Amino acid sequence: LGVAVDPAWPARPYLYFHYTSTDSTVHVQMWEARGDLVEPGSTDLTLANPFLILGGIPDLAGIHNAGTLRFAPDGMLLVSVGDDGQSCEAQDLASPLGKLLRLDVSRMPAGGSGPPPPGDLVAPGNPFPRPGWPALVAAWGLRNPFRFDVDTWTGDVWIGNVGSDRFEE
Repeated sequence: LGVAVDPAWPARPYLYFHYTSTDSTVHVQMWEARGDLVEPGSTDLTLANPFLILGGIPDLAGIHNAGTLRFAPDGMLLVSVGDDGQSCEAQDLASPLGKLLRLDVSRMPAGGSGPPPPGDLVAPGNPFPRPGWPALVAAWGLRNPFRFDVDTWTGDVWIGNVGSDRFEE
């Protein structure tokens, strides 16, 4: 659903993917790029060493998965996660559903299986310094933050939160 390039490219040659899986879960995965990383027109590029950053996020309804990945000016990875059709989960900080997550991926290894313990992903300054999912949350109470963008000058995040059948948000 979403792709982001590490802001320190090519020194950190990583691509990040947000996707739903056949195991009814949402994943955020990091892949190492190899080959010609500086020539924009090069076809000499391969992906290797996948590392699962986030897994186990429910996708039981098959809707409201969100899916955008963006890096903020401070280098933190922002991940939008929809409520999976379970609106009450968006109000529960202990659930990853219906949230904008803010992750520090700068310490992730170049390969392996993952996912890391949530504490390894906590970005400095996140608003809910509690163990587990709350420590990764930047914004909550969202239905389906399908697309968002980050103002590169101010760092402000603008979210397009998909509305209902009669209105949009």
